[in-house]
Amino acid sequence: MTAAHEPLAADRAFLWNLERHSPGLHVGGLARIDGEIEPRELLERAERLGELPRFGLRVEKPPFGGPRWRPARLEPRKHVRVAGRDDPAAALGAALSQPLDPKRPLWELHLLPGFHAGGDALLFKTHPAAVDGLGTGDLFDVLFDSGPGADGASVPERLAGDGASDGDGDGSADANGSSYAKRSDGANADGDANRDGSSYARSIDGSNGSGADAGSMFRPGIDVGRRMAEWVQDWTGAGRDLLGSAVGLASEDARTAFLALSESMPDAALPPVPLPFNGPVRGRRRLIRSELSYADVRRVRARLGGALSDVVLAVVASGLERYLSRRGVPTSRRGLRIALATDVADRGGKRRSLLPVEVPLGVGAAERLRAVRQLTRLLRAARVANALSRFAGLQRATGALAAAGTAAAASVRPPFHLTVANETGPQIPQFLTGRPVVGYTPSWPVGFGQGLSCAFFAYNQLLHVGLTVDERACPDGDELPDLLAESLEELREAAGSPARRPARSAPPAPAPHADQPLET
Repeated sequence: MTAAHEPLAADRAFLWNLERHSPGLHVGGLARIDGEIEPRELLERAERLGELPRFGLRVEKPPFGGPRWRPARLEPRKHVRVAGRDDPAAALGAALSQPLDPKRPLWELHLLPGFHAGGDALLFKTHPAAVDGLGTGDLFDVLFDSGPGADGASVPERLAGDGASDGDGDGSADANGSSYAKRSDGANADGDANRDGSSYARSIDGSNGSGADAGSMFRPGIDVGRRMAEWVQDWTGAGRDLLGSAVGLASEDARTAFLALSESMPDAALPPVPLPFNGPVRGRRRLIRSELSYADVRRVRARLGGALSDVVLAVVASGLERYLSRRGVPTSRRGLRIALATDVADRGGKRRSLLPVEVPLGVGAAERLRAVRQLTRLLRAARVANALSRFAGLQRATGALAAAGTAAAASVRPPFHLTVANETGPQIPQFLTGRPVVGYTPSWPVGFGQGLSCAFFAYNQLLHVGLTVDERACPDGDELPDLLAESLEELREAAGSPARRPARSAPPAPAPHADQPLET
């Protein structure tokens, strides 16, 4: 998927070009840790990310041609940051609102000390152009362990064939941890604090996270020749993508896909009527956490059928229907247009795409899930996501102009109300430096008229929900977790599934003997 000096794939290049029109298009997740993490330990663990090639690559936009991957040194000290203890929630919002440094490899780790009553939290950020899905698959394999006593230097065997990073991995910290020193008032060692007062720390190395010292990656004698060869390769690749997209879009499969799309969504070419959270996205980002019973989700699937994403879409639509009703927005005979983020196979790799789904509102829970299941089955059978991904070749041919046009149109009238992503992770506890990871809340970007996004991640028998909101577009997003829980409960009851027994914190008392009176 990513290799040094190779051009970004068409879909990835399009996502990268979108960044300039809506900074902060990053995906990631918030891991809550049971206990405290020393910054020195986190830096040592971050060194293991060198096992994944993408952590040692940055994106360069040459004067001519499209963006390319360039090798960069793996320097964890410039990517690992530590927040002050005075307001971890504000530090999380600041981290989510700040875009990634485009001159460095596209990842960051933010340690949030004292984030919850049980310990610290760790925010991981990366760019959707650099990963598949939510970017959790290989990250969990390398960053976390499957047991408290796992060897921190080991890497799962299945990653051994991925090759090492192009970086030299010389980003170690001082043995005494002195590079992490912060004042007791929460400011960093240089005495700076954030504008919002959250005392958000700088990079471990003391830099402010902007700029880089990468410079040219080529020797002067061959720089011009190599860049000219890359420019020719870019134009050849753009022509190949354009031709492949044209042929693909003219194929019988594409016609079948668009016929299925027009049948399921007759007005798919028209943008939907905006909802309260659709509008200019210019505020601060927030990540609202929630947890749902993964066992209940599986029971609903077993009784009513459908995939995990079908249940997720039905729960989101039902929760937002409640949200809209509280605001006096009519929902009868209306639909919620959702972009379900997905990846499609392509030449041994994956292409980013989406599955447009119109979820009915104003209907019963079981009827809604049935409608979603039938619709997604039709769209998947017709390979709609594959057909839509063909547009990436057209976007690559026009370069940044396609991103600019898409951003301008979507900002005025978004083609979807929101985007939903879901992914399944390990169902056993994971550990970071011997401490349990008690939860992992995913985050999906907002922007281009969508002030709300929903991401679901199944981990350790719970379905963790991450609601990323723009504070201006969706200021009352704190209501949504309860509404989603009510929606899943309604769906469970519609499926005829018995309520779960509450967990007991202590064994039941023994039955009284005949000579022992019962208390009343």
